[in-house]
Amino acid sequence: MNSLKKIFLYLLFSLLPISLVSAQDSTRPFLFAYYDFPPFYKENEKNEAVGIVNVVVEKIFKTAGLKIEQKIYPPKRAYALVVEGKEAHFTIAAINNPIFKDTTISSKSTIATLTVDAYYMEGTSPIKTKEDLKGKSIVLIRGYGYAGMTTFFNDPANKITIQEVDKHELAYTILKEGRASYLVDYDYPIKKIFKANNETKVVRVNFLSVPIKILISKNLNGAKELAAKLDSAFAELVEKNEIDLPGYQVVK
Repeated sequence: MNSLKKIFLYLLFSLLPISLVSAQDSTRPFLFAYYDFPPFYKENEKNEAVGIVNVVVEKIFKTAGLKIEQKIYPPKRAYALVVEGKEAHFTIAAINNPIFKDTTISSKSTIATLTVDAYYMEGTSPIKTKEDLKGKSIVLIRGYGYAGMTTFFNDPANKITIQEVDKHELAYTILKEGRASYLVDYDYPIKKIFKANNETKVVRVNFLSVPIKILISKNLNGAKELAAKLDSAFAELVEKNEIDLPGYQVVK
């Protein structure tokens, strides 16, 4: 009996650490990798997620009963980590990026639509594409990448005169007063400014509209089930009118 007791106790205590590790792993937060892309997702000086999408992502995961930690990386690094699925597990991005093909599972629902527009006051020479801005004066929000369009805007060969400001309100004032002929901005923040000022004489030209979704590494166990859980949580938040993002679309 003593030998049997010893064997029993050995097995009990040898298995105990494994049980504890499993419990700890099940409660550890998932890592949500993103990159600095204001106003949609960004960090403040305290390394806190404060972008308009960051806040919604936090709500979705909380509603789904999942814990996450949101961390910023350079774009390529963030995507590579999620594709690998060991350190990071989720990101949010345009699904047309080829790096995600066959490597991730996306939410069915569109969390938001990334829309870059140009605006000008009635009476200004009309434009249709960003190429029409060559030789013109524009106002931009400082720090925004405009989905890569800043490379075109800053190319000396295009002879575009640029004013950069920190606030959407100031950008609107500059446009209205004629100190720049065109304003390029994401539609979500600038439309709020137009509405607050009862502006009806602004002409909008769409440059880009891309749906963005939550992407999950295929290397994460239960990725399909997690995607379904997040879609359900997002739909629940929409029904409660707790989502205020441009171009979202619920797919159950």
